[in-house]
Amino acid sequence: MSFFGIGGGAAAPDPTGPSALDLAKAEIRAQSDLFQRMAMACKHKCVTRYLEADLNVGEMSCVDRCSAKFMETSKLVQESTVQNAETAQRLLDAQQKVLGSPN
Repeated sequence: MSFFGIGGGAAAPDPTGPSALDLAKAEIRAQSDLFQRMAMACKHKCVTRYLEADLNVGEMSCVDRCSAKFMETSKLVQESTVQNAETAQRLLDAQQKVLGSPN
């Protein structure tokens, strides 16, 4: 048997979908993108001047509220997207059942 299925030996079975590692990488990319979008949006909204190295109290409060709202909105959009995908799948299944196509 070869090391990690590389080189001689029997061919590795063809996966039917993405591996757990691919799913984890996609999740990390999505979370990183979400964080970057949140940071940019809240920075543009809350930090207007760069007079000091640290944020003042008003800027900190604004960033805190902005990030909380951004994450809540993101969660609602994600839940809505999942519900829409489930509804679409149910409709597709019902349509295939009516047309007599195998699932």
